[in-house]
Amino acid sequence: IRGGASYHGLSFNIDMDLAPFRQIRPCGIEGLEVTQLAALPGGKIPLNAAADGLRAQLLHQLEYNHATVSSPDPA
Repeated sequence: IRGGASYHGLSFNIDMDLAPFRQIRPCGIEGLEVTQLAALPGGKIPLNAAADGLRAQLLHQLEYNHATVSSPDPA
């Protein structure tokens, strides 16, 4: 994180063709392989369920709660 911004993204693959990822170096790391949720035990779940679970985990790990975030001043 630099200047309050992240220059790295998040890719959360659910159930897709991963062939295009064989042409790149994920995170710039040679030999790093990309996977997807569907390839993991119990990973075949609907997209909205995966999104809800990811959102909940991110909010928890970042210790985010709506009460700690200030709203912008209405102008």
